[in-house]
Amino acid sequence: MRALAIGFVALTVIAIACSDDTSGENAKSPSLTDYDQTCTKDEDCARVYTGSPCGCSCDVGSVNQKDQSRYVADRRKVQCDRVVDCGACQEARAFCTSGKCAAENCPGTCPAKDASTD
Repeated sequence: MRALAIGFVALTVIAIACSDDTSGENAKSPSLTDYDQTCTKDEDCARVYTGSPCGCSCDVGSVNQKDQSRYVADRRKVQCDRVVDCGACQEARAFCTSGKCAAENCPGTCPAKDASTD
């Protein structure tokens, strides 16, 4: 009985250690809060995909241009169980609002942002 209990505990520890958010179908993108999102103008911001890298999500967010390559590199570290061909996502744009980078999907082509509406 004791060996059975020890075996169960060992399997539970292994299962917990192997269950993370960086692999498999439910893998998640890095959290935007781990990257600089401050800005003073639209050009400071870069659009990034925030949905699961292992599925067909076109969710977008935005980080400061200087952190874009780090975000993309961290997102590429996610291990997917299978490759999914999703097709293209609709156009999206990044912009600065109240000192923080933001992003939005645009139906069709993204219009130029009117500087007076920031």
